[in-house]
Amino acid sequence: MIGKFLDSLSRLLFTIAVIGTAAVLVIVFANVVARFFFNVPFFWSEEATAIIVVFITMFPVAYLWRQDWHIKLDLFAGKENTTLYQVKQLFVCLATVFFSCILAWQTAKATYLVYAQDMREPSLLGAPLWISYSALLIGSALLLLAGLYSLYETARKLRR
Repeated sequence: MIGKFLDSLSRLLFTIAVIGTAAVLVIVFANVVARFFFNVPFFWSEEATAIIVVFITMFPVAYLWRQDWHIKLDLFAGKENTTLYQVKQLFVCLATVFFSCILAWQTAKATYLVYAQDMREPSLLGAPLWISYSALLIGSALLLLAGLYSLYETARKLRR
């Protein structure tokens, strides 16, 4: 049940990231057309695409982890059913949990700081910084949950 929930939530964030990628392409294309054909570029396009890129980067992280599509270094080649492979996966899960825990903790502190002090982007649009920081927080927190669940699954396979 928890695995299905994590998969559904990570798939939703992945879909949002795909939509965000399409939005960036449309915004950049429209801005190029507006700049070169009408000499009136959008003043907000650079900042909007920068914020969306943070969402594009962090939202699909847990989905990629759960689908095993992430970049990895295999020190030990082996089949998935071997004990050596499962032990290696256990260490990978532990490293992921450790990294995502630190990332979520530090991002939560930073997000609270920029929200409490009402910090904004230094630009014409002046978007609140907590918007892009929240993407980091959501992505790292979901990666932490996915890593913990993968750690549980891997440990369960090792006990068999």
